[in-house]
Amino acid sequence: MFRSARHFEANRVRIPLLIPVLLAACSGGAEIVDGVAAVVGRRAITWSDVRRQLRLEAFFNHQPPPAAPPKRSPATHSGLERLIEQQLLRAEIEQANLPPIEDREIEKRLEDLKVSKTDPAPYGLTRQDLLGQARWQREVDRFVEVRFTAAASISPVQVETYYEKTLAPELKAKGVEPPPLEEVRRKIEDSLREQRANELLEAWLLEQRARVRIQVMDPETP
Repeated sequence: MFRSARHFEANRVRIPLLIPVLLAACSGGAEIVDGVAAVVGRRAITWSDVRRQLRLEAFFNHQPPPAAPPKRSPATHSGLERLIEQQLLRAEIEQANLPPIEDREIEKRLEDLKVSKTDPAPYGLTRQDLLGQARWQREVDRFVEVRFTAAASISPVQVETYYEKTLAPELKAKGVEPPPLEEVRRKIEDSLREQRANELLEAWLLEQRARVRIQVMDPETP
């Protein structure tokens, strides 16, 4: 799930904490030159989409431009799985009918990700690709905030338990005196709320995978 603080690890890009931010959007005008990789509902994902996904991930993760992997490779499989999740999210976001995101917000996101001055040409990408990707990430962020973060309630007991059993012991193990609970209560609440939202999103994606017809094609099929 390109999920973003950054559940992508080597392949995924995350915003701070645990809210997933899925990388890369399937372009509606993607070139269909090498066949369909999967069909999600009525939407097709091509092998060209998968390769573009991997290039976008490498760019936003500040990694070297990747060589095109074989269709049966683990990298290709992982990229395809993330695109399937994106299509599930895209269908839901379109139905949510949220207000459009302003262009200046997208430009700022590229600056925050420290890629606004990086040349995308070696990755086979354009400036428009980067703007489209940044817009998609923001759309996903906003959808998660509205749909899952708001529903992720955290009790005082959960905060206190995290402080006593996780945060304080970890700091002491590093030789750092833990701050008073009240000084970090808000940060703990935010972290636990985002972690819970991440869990809710994961559960939702599993439900959608069971509900929506998903057909993954044989890579050897023309």
